[in-house]
Amino acid sequence: MSTRIVREERAVNALNFFSNLQYALIVYFIPVFLVSRGVGENSIGLVFSAASLVSMILLLVGPGILRLVGNYHFFTTLTALMAVALLAIGPFQNPAIAITCFIAITVAWALTMLSLDEFLQIETRENTNTGFVRAVFITMANIAFVIAPIFAGHLTENEDFTSLFIVAALISAPMLLISGMGLAHFKDVRYRSFSIVGMWKILRERAIIRSALFQKFLLYVFYGIIEVYVIVYLHDHLGFSLPDIGAMLSLALIAFILVEIPAGYLADTRIGERDILICGFIVLGVTTIGMGLIGHAGFAAWTALMFMTRVGAALVEIGGESYFFKQVRAQDSDEVGLYRAVAQLGLIVGPLIGSLVLLVAHIEIIFVVIGMIMFAGLPSTLKLFKVR
Repeated sequence: MSTRIVREERAVNALNFFSNLQYALIVYFIPVFLVSRGVGENSIGLVFSAASLVSMILLLVGPGILRLVGNYHFFTTLTALMAVALLAIGPFQNPAIAITCFIAITVAWALTMLSLDEFLQIETRENTNTGFVRAVFITMANIAFVIAPIFAGHLTENEDFTSLFIVAALISAPMLLISGMGLAHFKDVRYRSFSIVGMWKILRERAIIRSALFQKFLLYVFYGIIEVYVIVYLHDHLGFSLPDIGAMLSLALIAFILVEIPAGYLADTRIGERDILICGFIVLGVTTIGMGLIGHAGFAAWTALMFMTRVGAALVEIGGESYFFKQVRAQDSDEVGLYRAVAQLGLIVGPLIGSLVLLVAHIEIIFVVIGMIMFAGLPSTLKLFKVR
């Protein structure tokens, strides 16, 4: 493997860490911020759904943009846009400005992940250790999401979000430096666009792919609810401080680091993805329902329960990803495009469900409803055949 490829690979991993750190610093605390700017609890879900809808549309046209400007310029433009949106979101009290900047942040991050994934796919074409390279890439993102909430909690200790957004914006500086040093001479390929007709044909003819996509959709419905409503519930209804919530999240998210690599090994060598998915959906359903029932149970109980929800999510995530990519090749653009789009669709539907529940019930009932929905993943999972 050439020195250039090694340098670019290291740059991509570093950028993946910093990009996820930047987004993870703000994403869990944005709902509380939006409430402070006058956005109602029942409207927050609509804001998140709108951001995910715009992201999904732009992800589908992303390959066309990459062909037009090249991935390096695409990435650096998004990084600069993220910094501007982060600096603009804090100073103004107007909820419309806050919502617009948040949508820009969400879209910029989603497209940045597309850009980094395209960098990585091209680099791994000449690498025989593709699985290891992907594992490192995912682990860098997981580490960023683990450490970010505890820092974000302390930055917002006085309920002032200005410092949080400034620190997040400053992360764009090392990202621009690393990309300039490591990726400025990156050689683009011909990026393949997604075919709507091809996607529909896959959905109609490939039942196994439909099952894998449905499992991905359910997982991201869960993520959509967690991102929007858990922090609002813990802070505004149960009275936990933002530093305590940050600590809870960091401890809970360690589950992804602890669970995904061993589960991936078991999927390849022992029990297969189907059994991992079944276990994951059961754990995810039971523990999410529990979040709606325990109320004022205290820091330790909430942390333990949130940790177990992430254990379930990690099992579903690694089981689903492993199964899907054993059924398709990474260069199958329509299948991969569907996989990305379904994740955004889940992030659209999850918050909408929350908004609908709030019209007729209290906020904690959202978790009971979503937990019950998670069990819908079991019938499609039981139909899967084991792949080793």
